[in-house]
Amino acid sequence: MSDIGEVNNYNKIQLRLPNANDFDLMVDIELNPENRNYTSLEMPDLNEIRAFLVSVHDLRKHEQIRFVIECNSEGVGFIDLYDTSFLLNQAYVGILIKSKFRSLGIGSAALTKLKVVASTYGLKRLNAIVKTDNINSINFFHKNGFKQEETLENEIQFTFLQD
Repeated sequence: MSDIGEVNNYNKIQLRLPNANDFDLMVDIELNPENRNYTSLEMPDLNEIRAFLVSVHDLRKHEQIRFVIECNSEGVGFIDLYDTSFLLNQAYVGILIKSKFRSLGIGSAALTKLKVVASTYGLKRLNAIVKTDNINSINFFHKNGFKQEETLENEIQFTFLQD
């Protein structure tokens, strides 16, 4: 995909469940050493990625769900709901977009769509954990209506309350 410019039309951004065809995208994002700066999660191996892609993606059953973010039908990243508690009506949000597609509005458009998905599940509170040195993500969640709740040792928790 060539230069796509700022994404002003949310219709250009779609969320869909991952499948086996997303292997290269997932490897590119999950195993990219640059992206290790943004997460404290362990790096998966290739077998874990393959198994995940062919597994059943059910938020109620697994308390997590991952979506592929597509821009003009090209997979450009992932956005997740995880550590979901239906008792507390809340979940955590994770998002990672390929570097060449960042700062174009794709993340904000995907997050807007994810908020709708969360709402259909009755989730009223969305949380995000961001490393304190990840200024881009801190700004992203502020820009998208999340409020800083607390600062842990090297992480900040943000919260968004849905109507």
